[in-house]
Amino acid sequence: MGGPFGGGARRHSLGPARAQRASAWPGRRPRGTCNYQCFGDSPEGQWVAENAHRWGFIIRYPQGGQAVTGYAWEPWHLRYVGPRAAWGMHLADEAYWEHFQPVAARAAGLD
Repeated sequence: MGGPFGGGARRHSLGPARAQRASAWPGRRPRGTCNYQCFGDSPEGQWVAENAHRWGFIIRYPQGGQAVTGYAWEPWHLRYVGPRAAWGMHLADEAYWEHFQPVAARAAGLD
């Protein structure tokens, strides 16, 4: 039957109708989903933004940061910087790695 999973196990385990709702054919989005930007507004995206630092991650391209990072907001784009740096950024209320990286390098004795 083809499709995004080439007739693989996922399609068969969910059944064709449910698999069509859970996956997309190449070049199409599944029905009821949003583009990547709306991830940041979803409950899951908000949870990630509030908790990523606990595991050493930051949102690499935060909202409103295009002038600093050179990239538009990408709420799904996480970067692992390690727990100390991520917590340091969180506690300092610093959203941009470009600003915090020199601080992290000095703290690690890498300056």
